[in-house]
Amino acid sequence: MMLDMTRYLKGPAAIALIVLSGVSVMAAANAKTTTPAPTEPPPYKSLRYDEDYRYLQDPTQQSDLWDPIKYIPLFDSPRTYLTLGGELRERFEYYSAPNFGLGGLRPDDYLLHRLLLHADLHIGDYLRTFVQFGDELQAGKARYR
Repeated sequence: MMLDMTRYLKGPAAIALIVLSGVSVMAAANAKTTTPAPTEPPPYKSLRYDEDYRYLQDPTQQSDLWDPIKYIPLFDSPRTYLTLGGELRERFEYYSAPNFGLGGLRPDDYLLHRLLLHADLHIGDYLRTFVQFGDELQAGKARYR
């Protein structure tokens, strides 16, 4: 059952409600079109394919040394672009009592190395290819049997 608002709002009250509704709809639409661009870059994400560098279409938004390879426009189209990136991690680990010190295992120290390189190709709004290559090493790790 629909509520008949004409029973409750008549004359100036109905006109005021219509005007206020129209003003609020126009203000909401105007707020969406005049939202300023972000002043600082978004934070890096845990998963590289979740990152979005379309904001770098505007050269004034580029502030980082690596920004030129985060957004490489292709074919004179702002929606077709390539992002290149990578990550290098080195970590040294030392265990003075492997196996909780329970049995004849000697202390172990080694270097963990990980290198990840990726390319993220966007072609329009609906086609995307993400490729990531990795190199992982354990230098000096003891092999227990």
